[in-house]
Amino acid sequence: MESTKIMPRHLLLLFFPIATAILGGLLFSGSFRDFTNNWGGRGISQAELYLAVSFFIGAIAFSCYCLPKYALWGLLIVIPLLDGILMIVRLGSQFSLILLFILNLICGILLWLILRYTFLAKSLIKIRTLIFSFVSALVLGTYLKILMLLLKQPKAANTFMDYFLNALVLFIFIGVGISLANLVIVRKEIDEAKKAIREDAEDDD
Repeated sequence: MESTKIMPRHLLLLFFPIATAILGGLLFSGSFRDFTNNWGGRGISQAELYLAVSFFIGAIAFSCYCLPKYALWGLLIVIPLLDGILMIVRLGSQFSLILLFILNLICGILLWLILRYTFLAKSLIKIRTLIFSFVSALVLGTYLKILMLLLKQPKAANTFMDYFLNALVLFIFIGVGISLANLVIVRKEIDEAKKAIREDAEDDD
């Protein structure tokens, strides 16, 4: 999308995916304790994963809608780098920051491309959430399996299907959040356009 004037309602593109992802994670986990469990600080909790991914997707959606391209590329580089730093600080891992950054960057760029060519594609509007969720879950599931093996985390023994299903739930709720945000934004823009037309007609009279 082309950059546009930023209005407060556009922030819904950031906040709604985070809110729906957290809600979905709580429902999928069954309890707050399971959702936030990080194995005594030796692993990444589901809550941390859902928050990080939903923030990334929300920030990218907001950037695609409102910001120029250089800002988008800045987010695609800065967020994966910050995630890598936080992972090392959080886990105390001796894993290479450069390798973590590269993994995060590849995953982030793929998720952006999926968002751009599925969810933001007007031709796929009726099935965009389904395609976006499924393809994104494949990417994130693969990323998580590789990451957990490299970091030797407690859940590294989980199968790819475990990670895929978890990621699928995450992206379904993220997709719902973006859809709701888009719905609010579009309705507001339509209302403003109708108001402007009425004012122009009154001025002509």
